[in-house]
Amino acid sequence: MMKINRPKSVEAAAAALISEARREKQTCEDERARISARLAEMEAGCFPAVVKELGQRWLTNAIPDSIERKGIDDPIYGHIALDKALATLASHPVLQRLARVKQLSFSFLQFPSARHSRLSHSLGVAKNAERALNGILDRGVYYVIGEKEPIKFKPEVAQQRHDLILKAQVAALLHDIGHGPFGHALDTYAGITLDVQHPDKHYTETYVQKFLAPTLRSIGVDDAHILSLLGTDRSSLKGFDHLIGDIIDSSLDVDRMDYLMRDAHMTGLMMGFINTAALIDFMRPVLDQESFILTYDEEALGHMEHLMLARDAMYFNCYESPRKRTAERMLTRLVKGIVDDRRLSLSLEDVFALADEELTSIVRGIGTGNGMVQHLVEELMGDADYVCVYEVPASIKERTTLPPVIDNWLNDVLIGDRKLAYITRPGDWEEKVAQNSIGQKRVWQIQVVLPDPKVYQLQQNSATKLLRKDASGCYKAENFFDVSRTLKEILERTNMQRQTVKVMCPARLPGTERNQIQRAAANLFGTT
Repeated sequence: MMKINRPKSVEAAAAALISEARREKQTCEDERARISARLAEMEAGCFPAVVKELGQRWLTNAIPDSIERKGIDDPIYGHIALDKALATLASHPVLQRLARVKQLSFSFLQFPSARHSRLSHSLGVAKNAERALNGILDRGVYYVIGEKEPIKFKPEVAQQRHDLILKAQVAALLHDIGHGPFGHALDTYAGITLDVQHPDKHYTETYVQKFLAPTLRSIGVDDAHILSLLGTDRSSLKGFDHLIGDIIDSSLDVDRMDYLMRDAHMTGLMMGFINTAALIDFMRPVLDQESFILTYDEEALGHMEHLMLARDAMYFNCYESPRKRTAERMLTRLVKGIVDDRRLSLSLEDVFALADEELTSIVRGIGTGNGMVQHLVEELMGDADYVCVYEVPASIKERTTLPPVIDNWLNDVLIGDRKLAYITRPGDWEEKVAQNSIGQKRVWQIQVVLPDPKVYQLQQNSATKLLRKDASGCYKAENFFDVSRTLKEILERTNMQRQTVKVMCPARLPGTERNQIQRAAANLFGTT
């Protein structure tokens, strides 16, 4: 007969149960620690290898198979025809990555159809560059300041037509290859980390030299020549090369013409539509010493003003949308965490080589087991419906009336301490606002969105020229904003109003918590 050990008392039974529960708890904790350690090993080993492998699939110097020609149906231009050279170049993995990078980063949160790619935009710019060069060459004349009549191009220019247009198309097609995942979303952080003003141009140069040079040479294009067209310093460019550089990248170029039209169409924001055909028809090459520079016929003034107003409206309603900028802030915080984590041994270069969905998959994986990061990832992968609960002016022109905290921040910007201004300070502000409102553990629900003063300097630094005749009938070139002073004043006023620091939080938070965040922000910035 089986013997059953009965407890001598209720207390003994309870003690036995408690002891068993403790053993089970310890077993669970040991298992949890084991799993956490294993996840850490995976993060430190597998994840970096996966990230690097994903990037290397795009970054190859292999020459793609030749493609005779390709036709692309486009919502803006109807049809874009690529010849053998362009079709082959567009099939290179470096270019195909752009098909998986959104032109407007997180604008789809507010405009669900705005999921068009950097590649579609680049193809549009190439189309416009071709139209611009064809128009200038068809007219067959250039202008000289002080002369009364246009001058015909030399006969050899007609013989160079194919090569000139090909150079312009290739430069246009490649002008955005250096953008990281989600387009401009990581520009500020990347520029600071790399210590460069334009991280996209930095990576464009790297990608052309390391990966695209063999393909470019195979289609008869010199890679160094293309980089000189895409560079910011055009002092060494002569003849048509300088003109091509202006057409693709200047204060009023075919790049802006395409993205305004394309972004307006895909978002449904009709104010972004402009007459690109008219602007291209009014392009006028002016010979300045040995270089042709881009100017516009004075009849284009109304179309130019429309473009500037459309650009301003798109910035206000789309490019600087608080919801889009908030999502970009979340992504920046996540990517900074990845790059700063020494266990992962991942560089910004590794991250920048990814496509959009690859990066989102990576940040999801990195967030496993990390509560703060996981919360931030869930916010970003959700609808990211954030609202502004506090806003304070941050315009350089209003410095005398700004709170000391904002004035100090602007001083950091002006002296060039971008790391302090755009990385350290916003992170500190998010911590302090959370600590004094909803609690330190929920800092992931506080996003501080900062303006970039450089964006608002376009009006002051615009080099766009109007070609006009003086009283004696001689040609002269005038700065666009010297002619359109009223527009300049309007844009300066609206730009000043848009330069604000915003504190954002989830719209779903109860009113009491949003009020707490608002008060904490007001106390922090000294505006109570």
